[in-house]
Amino acid sequence: MVFARIGAVFFGLWGLLHLVGGLAILAAALGSGPAAGYAFYEQSAGAYPAVAGAILAMNSFTIAWVGALVIVIAATRNWRNECSGFTLNLVLAGLMDVALVAFLLAPGFVKLGDALLGISLLVLAAIFSSLGLLRQRKASAAA
Repeated sequence: MVFARIGAVFFGLWGLLHLVGGLAILAAALGSGPAAGYAFYEQSAGAYPAVAGAILAMNSFTIAWVGALVIVIAATRNWRNECSGFTLNLVLAGLMDVALVAFLLAPGFVKLGDALLGISLLVLAAIFSSLGLLRQRKASAAA
């Protein structure tokens, strides 16, 4: 159960990072306009059309709610070493990080150093949660 709880903490930290990050970008985009939101990505191409700010706000909102959902699943399911929690969080966080790599990291809009924290938290969460589930299965098989 210790491994599962360590995994839950890493999933929770991944969620917190994305909840806070998504809300920060959302607040900047809605408060000061699209340029302030895009400044998080160190992109400044001058004036942005209103739709660019709306799309950034929508994507930031999605990052934030997925982060919040991952936290809830980590606290309620991963903490108790439930396979469904592992599956849900791995899919949610995994798809978010796949999108990060495909659409922001690979084209060079985000630096590897900026993306590494979230990706590392996901990898650690997956490793420890997997170990927790494997130990649980071995203990069930031995009983």
